[in-house]
Amino acid sequence: MLLSDEAVCGKTWRLTRGDGSLLAGRLRLGLDHKVAEYDCMNERGWRVAGGRLELLSEGGMVTTRFDQAVRDADGRLHLRGVFLGAASRGAENIMRELAELAAPRVAAPVRWPRVAMLVRTHAFTRKVADLMAVLSASGLWDLYVLADESAGPIATAGYPKLAHSLQTCRELGLDAAQPGTLWHCGDYALYCAVAALPGYDVYAMLESDVHLTRGNPAFLEALIARLGFGGDAPIDLLTSYLSPAQPDWCWRAAAQPRYAEVLACFFPFVLVSARAAAALLDGRRQTAGEAAGEATGGAAIHCEAYVASELHARGGFRLASMLDLLPGCIDLGSFRPAWEHLDEPWFLLGDDFGVAPAIEMVHPVHDAVDYLACNLELARRRGSLAAFAERLRAGRPGVLPQRLVSAYLQALESVDAAAAVRLSAADERGAAEPASRADSAAATSPRRQGHAGIAS
Repeated sequence: MLLSDEAVCGKTWRLTRGDGSLLAGRLRLGLDHKVAEYDCMNERGWRVAGGRLELLSEGGMVTTRFDQAVRDADGRLHLRGVFLGAASRGAENIMRELAELAAPRVAAPVRWPRVAMLVRTHAFTRKVADLMAVLSASGLWDLYVLADESAGPIATAGYPKLAHSLQTCRELGLDAAQPGTLWHCGDYALYCAVAALPGYDVYAMLESDVHLTRGNPAFLEALIARLGFGGDAPIDLLTSYLSPAQPDWCWRAAAQPRYAEVLACFFPFVLVSARAAAALLDGRRQTAGEAAGEATGGAAIHCEAYVASELHARGGFRLASMLDLLPGCIDLGSFRPAWEHLDEPWFLLGDDFGVAPAIEMVHPVHDAVDYLACNLELARRRGSLAAFAERLRAGRPGVLPQRLVSAYLQALESVDAAAAVRLSAADERGAAEPASRADSAAATSPRRQGHAGIAS
């Protein structure tokens, strides 16, 4: 059954673990959306979202989401849900309503925005499937694969798909002439999504190589809860590492002729309000001819320079970094570009990232096929294939399938490094999209090099 504020507010409850151990003999869900008569950092507040009761930590993070609700013979509620805190992952919490007088009326809650959650990708890999499974655990947004189908149709394992391509961008009045348009102008995919799905308050977009360390969507829910919807000035742009661009940042030059102050951000995660998306699309249409002109040196303004700079220049928009809302949730050691250094490779899905407990989001993370392809391409460009082969022989037990490692080593021994990508992709994915995945390894790194000038 679905719950409402009125169904739970003002009532008293007994909170236990699924194994029967007692957490709270009595707690009350107060009118102010705070937990009373019980003192624990994991249960400071509460809310009802998507028809489910959620308990919140003192930092506003969801610690338990009760996704099962039934009434007993006396009409009292019994709730069950998984504890989402960093400790005791997978433990079940149970809340039982205690016999009390009628609950008082509840004040109107702050409005939760309508959210479209978008995962931007050009192939449906194991990494994409993992991210989609994590995000689909939330009932607080509508989830879509934002699929770049410029090279052809992409199957998305039953997840809702929003297809876009260079042609879609042209139809929106966007300049799509520059090589690599859809990675250079990553914001284009957002405008395609807004055009296909009008009516949302917020559009949040993640690149497919983002990883949520909790293995659940609580971090993103906490960010959205802090946007301020229902108040006077909700946040219009939420991103990471938002700051004035450094003088030597490679994306600064094309933006300088248009903006008195160039702002930089990092694009693996970006969230915009509907009105900000409309303003950004308008700005891109105005500058559609600039990529070929002298004003930008012959290059379109990169998304990580354009989005924040355009909204800042227009005025009237509220911009924020994830670190403003949840300090310490990311850092440059684990949420970063893919540095060109063999000792700091792309992160591998399923591996131990070794990050601090406060870190919520890691980037870039790849599945085994892409991890090997990216590191192989890096080794080829650096002339370090022997070092790459030695690292493969050292092994990554449990996270790199041996059949992939063997395929790479066999190909490297025959001095046909490119064959390693083809063999492993075909072996792992049944020959689905092997060429596009191999080609993507080379296409990813140049954009990542461009972040060295962002202020930390």
